[in-house]
Amino acid sequence: MDKNLNYLLILIPLFVLFSCHTEDGCSGVTVCTEEFRSITVTITQNGQPFKLDYFKTIHEQTGKVYDFSGRTDFINNDRYVLLTDGQMGELEKNGSWFRLEGGIQDTVLVSETYLIGHDCCHIVLVSGPTEIEIK
Repeated sequence: MDKNLNYLLILIPLFVLFSCHTEDGCSGVTVCTEEFRSITVTITQNGQPFKLDYFKTIHEQTGKVYDFSGRTDFINNDRYVLLTDGQMGELEKNGSWFRLEGGIQDTVLVSETYLIGHDCCHIVLVSGPTEIEIK
């Protein structure tokens, strides 16, 4: 009897651990750090920081626009926020396509495409440039 109880005590936690997966493939018992991550892009011209009048990130599938230009706490000279952990719930784990667009007045100077996913804890840049040089 004790032997069966030992097996049961081992099997139940294993069953619970491996059966707690959500639709996006993330386990309900994932241990994450509490840091808040963002993906940023550096924009320069002739090696110097370049200031855009506007920039936005557009979700290619839904058309939703994310505008971080008013968030001065995220902007550091030539760094612009592409996405943050705050948008993780809107991403496919393996990646969703986004476009960064920015410019001066009505002239678009930056238009780059990115594939951004997540690791069940934080957003992850799958592909796309993190440094952009304005010509």
